[in-house]
Amino acid sequence: GTRCTARFVTRPPPVRRIAARKRRTALVVLVGGIGAYVATVAGFLLSGALLRATGLSGVPLQNNLNIGRAMETIPPIIIIAVLGVMGPVVEEMFFRRLLIDLIGRYSRTWVAVVASGILFGMIHMHSLALSEAINIIPHAATGIVLGVVYVKSGRNLYCSAVLHILINLSSLLPNLPS
Repeated sequence: GTRCTARFVTRPPPVRRIAARKRRTALVVLVGGIGAYVATVAGFLLSGALLRATGLSGVPLQNNLNIGRAMETIPPIIIIAVLGVMGPVVEEMFFRRLLIDLIGRYSRTWVAVVASGILFGMIHMHSLALSEAINIIPHAATGIVLGVVYVKSGRNLYCSAVLHILINLSSLLPNLPS
């Protein structure tokens, strides 16, 4: 890009950056998807072990119960639109674009990515109960990976948003009532 001030550099729009670097973008999203899967599974294994160790095994995340109830009463197209597409886009705008960029001004990028990921996990909590804190570990792990995808894609929000949408849809679609 061209310099517009001593501190800021103009960049082409995100869609143009994707078009100019299709293979790299596809690789970042693909590796990010694999990373998100691995991180989420590891998060579930860790949270399961911690729930067992604390005697809280079988106590679900309230957020998951609420989503299950919503899926029984709200039309599937609304669930897909809101939880599958719009929710991930808004979350990516806040947790990746806003928080990583803001926290990154005052700390190292990896600190911003981890902090953003933990805060992303925490928005899935409904109380400060220990079971809630343990149950959000997979969400926080996924949030960290989405942050890495955001940073590694050149801070292209489309990459982390598309991956987040795919993650949400992959868990929603199989559970929609037929």
